[in-house]
Amino acid sequence: RISSLRSPLLERWKAPIKPFDSYCVAQASKGLTNSSDSWYLRSLYLRWKFSPPLSLLTVIALRKLQKDLQTANERDLNSIFDHFTPINFYKRFDLSYLQRDLAEQGLCEFLTRVATGNSKYKEKAKDILQNLHLSIKSRSVEEYWERIKILKLKRQLHNTKKLKYLEEKAEILDNEKREQLDNQRIEVGNFSDCGDNLIDREEISQQKARIRKQI
Repeated sequence: RISSLRSPLLERWKAPIKPFDSYCVAQASKGLTNSSDSWYLRSLYLRWKFSPPLSLLTVIALRKLQKDLQTANERDLNSIFDHFTPINFYKRFDLSYLQRDLAEQGLCEFLTRVATGNSKYKEKAKDILQNLHLSIKSRSVEEYWERIKILKLKRQLHNTKKLKYLEEKAEILDNEKREQLDNQRIEVGNFSDCGDNLIDREEISQQKARIRKQI
């Protein structure tokens, strides 16, 4: 029975999502986590599939992050660990489109994978993991996420203004079309009052038919 299983995947699946979870650090220090399996990100995917707590866009981003973490090569490690900061990691893997807690989980998984692997940065990754809960709460990181938040709000405001402009433009064009049709009705009415000497009745009826089609 599933309820009788006690695998890390099932336990993490049951647990709530937190901004930062020391579980990854504890598992890495014990050397118990095979993080190349990306079991935590897959558990998030399963939780979305059966009980959607995440948007589809977030799940797509998680799948991309999972692939990026698995395929990170030695050159990527050099660029990340030579001058490591959480912000450099977020920018390197383009995590600004993720929620902050998910980006932090991605950072934790990446460091755990390196710490339990055979990379030359293994010891450095372990050292970073020990104080990761402090570095991700630093002032510079807080300011980084605040800037991301402001950029998202500006983008939403721009899109809202653009939509409002398009709606107003459509309304103006609609009013102009109605005014044009009204003027045509007036012209046809004036023609019909002038008698047969000014315009043929058959031509008047044809103009009226064209106006009805436009309406």
